[in-house]
Amino acid sequence: MSPEPSPATQVLCRRASASLVAALLLVLPSFTPGAGLEAAEVTSVSPKWKGDLEILYRGGIRFTELKDRRMGRDAFTGAGRFIEVDQGMRLRGGFSVWHGLELRATLPLTFIEARRWLEAGELIYDPAAGAPTSASGQQLPDSVLEGSSSARHHVGPGDLSFGVRFLPFAESGVPGRVGPASMALDVEVFAPSGENHDAYRADGTAGPGWGGPQVRLGLSGSRRFGLTEPFVQIAYIHRAAYKEDLSGSRIEPSSDTDEEGLTELDPSDEFSLRFGAELIAAEDRSKDTSFRLLLDLGLTYIGPNQISSGTLLPAPLAATQGHRATTSEHVEVDVGFGMRLRPKADGEFYLDFDAAWISPHTLERVDNNAYSLSTAGANFRLRWMLGGRVRFR
Repeated sequence: MSPEPSPATQVLCRRASASLVAALLLVLPSFTPGAGLEAAEVTSVSPKWKGDLEILYRGGIRFTELKDRRMGRDAFTGAGRFIEVDQGMRLRGGFSVWHGLELRATLPLTFIEARRWLEAGELIYDPAAGAPTSASGQQLPDSVLEGSSSARHHVGPGDLSFGVRFLPFAESGVPGRVGPASMALDVEVFAPSGENHDAYRADGTAGPGWGGPQVRLGLSGSRRFGLTEPFVQIAYIHRAAYKEDLSGSRIEPSSDTDEEGLTELDPSDEFSLRFGAELIAAEDRSKDTSFRLLLDLGLTYIGPNQISSGTLLPAPLAATQGHRATTSEHVEVDVGFGMRLRPKADGEFYLDFDAAWISPHTLERVDNNAYSLSTAGANFRLRWMLGGRVRFR
């Protein structure tokens, strides 16, 4: 006959059993796909032969301070400030041609995208440093700041995109490919349909497009635990180089042109990593209604961006105007909060807020001597979105 376990052993067994039961209660719901169970937004698709139509308003504001070296000194000091504002809409439609395979199309519309200079120093040449500086010059008058190419307004339709989302497996909704979690693969191609920032119009405005074609690749995963669904998303955007005729803009063309008089510009690529969770505050699976809260944290790397000199600086030296310039690589760290309200199965409303810190980076570096102007630590952005979605179910 086996000896009776000691009291200490019994306590340890009870604690282990309780821990095991708690773990099973936490994990089992995510392995049990019930009717109406829906994946997080980053891994969701419409049912077969169904689709969505979406319209949203977006707005944003960015606060940026500039710094530069004072004449004859290595220390940086304030050199200017500006505010960027952005308002527009986004129209998007999606249609599932098979289980877990959805086709999408998106058209962004920009009502206003502009930079407003609060103050900026005049760029002057520092013979001791052998480079220009804007920290020792006089403040530029409002007439110069308002008439600068860097204060241009961007309006109109942006780059139209077509995409595909494929779910290799999901917790529910994809017959034959049910798994313990949901995964989504995204491929999105952007056509250069929106005029770019250097394509000036007769009224002095420009388009909000990037100039060349783009490709976005995304990989997302989510898994539901009771009333929460954490997710992770990785995305990469490649932007191809394009050529632009700068002769019609307020920026004078330079020797950086080919035999046709075009200047080649290479926009930045981006890589982003995002973590978050959807919190299900209320849900009725039989009626397909819910109220969800969204929390997320993102990190985005933005590579070097080629632009024409005078795109970001209010009054560059005449020797650099129209030349290719490079804005250095930097990162953005953002925190987001959102709400998703679905009062009926065929309709959904959502509201999003986003706040980001943007790391310091140089602006319009033409060569090693021009310029040393860069953004300072106080560089923040706020964004918000309000929209609705019609769900054909």
